[in-house]
Amino acid sequence: MAIVYLILAPVLGGLIAGIDRKITARMQGRVGPPLLQPFYDVAKLFEKEDVTVTPSQNFYILSYLVFMAVTGALFFAGEDLLLVIFAFTLAHIFIVLGAYAAYSPYSYVGAERELITLMAYEPMIILTAIGLYLVTGSFYVETIATSQVPVILYLPGVFLGFLTVLTIKLRKSPFDISTS
Repeated sequence: MAIVYLILAPVLGGLIAGIDRKITARMQGRVGPPLLQPFYDVAKLFEKEDVTVTPSQNFYILSYLVFMAVTGALFFAGEDLLLVIFAFTLAHIFIVLGAYAAYSPYSYVGAERELITLMAYEPMIILTAIGLYLVTGSFYVETIATSQVPVILYLPGVFLGFLTVLTIKLRKSPFDISTS
């Protein structure tokens, strides 16, 4: 299952991003970009000249990509939820370190915003994991997913808090400030 994730995640992620852009445009009364626009953007990105300020930036970006792939593979393999959360958080810390390595005041501001955002939502993610453990008795994703207990009925407050935090993690408005 983890191998399928590593192959399908970029394709599905690009399609979902395209759908998101299309819906956003329609809500604003515009036609919007084509559905495959994220793939066109990636192709254009690979054609651009490499402008690396410091060699350490490449390391941080590569580390981010590796940890994101590991996070998804661990999640879809049904592994420990705490390990998944740790790997996901570590991936975002590598992005922050990459921004700091650019030696630009603008990247510093973005890195600071990202760190503040990270510190704002991470406790709720941990509380959600603890709540899932208290209801299901396990931190393993496979056990939580196959649990016969309706977790949402036992943890409605945690569920609503997690939905709020999800908008922050997905960088949806008004929480997309760190990328501006």
